[in-house]
Amino acid sequence: MDDLPEQVAPEPDPRRRYSWPADARHANVIRDAVHRWLGTLPLSAHEAASMVIAVDAAVENVIRHAYMDRPEGSGTVEVACWTEHGRACAEVTDHGTWRAPRERVVSRGIPLMERLIESVTVETDERGTRVLLSHPLDTRWETGSAR
Repeated sequence: MDDLPEQVAPEPDPRRRYSWPADARHANVIRDAVHRWLGTLPLSAHEAASMVIAVDAAVENVIRHAYMDRPEGSGTVEVACWTEHGRACAEVTDHGTWRAPRERVVSRGIPLMERLIESVTVETDERGTRVLLSHPLDTRWETGSAR
């Protein structure tokens, strides 16, 4: 009987960084890239879908609001994905202008992210806005090293 090599589960992808024009035509590409990366991680299908939806909501906020004072297509949306300390992390960044939700308009993006993901942090300054999303990975996964 031949000894077959032991099947080893693929290692999660290391940090991924993406940058796209802040244009709704790129939303599907962004969702697909994040979904592919999450598929390498120990997350349930529901958790992975929740993370994709949360990233998509942050990206949509960039596309709709961050660059309103600039010509269409001149802004970018940056997405970084990585794991650390047993958590899947995604960061959505723009270099536009923060606009607080108007009183008459019901804000859906940030509350949606907060319902789906364990940790949501929004930081704004003169350089733009950064949304950090973080969700725990399956506890059976080795958490000793950042990836």
